[in-house]
Amino acid sequence: MAAKMWVAATVDGQEVSAETIEFLPVAPSLRCMYCGTPVSYVPQHARESRGRTYLVKAYFRLLPNAAHNER
Repeated sequence: MAAKMWVAATVDGQEVSAETIEFLPVAPSLRCMYCGTPVSYVPQHARESRGRTYLVKAYFRLLPNAAHNER
């Protein structure tokens, strides 16, 4: 399983956290804070495992077939 990112950057370099992005009026294009790779936002959601339901916090993830760039 890939690592979840809790912060990302907009194209203009503004830092955005997974907890505060829902309050923005327009969803911006997002990039990894450290390498600039495009990422997407995954909102908070419920998940079931072994008969129990739990909440998954909102996070950012890499787009499909993307990898972090080495600096």
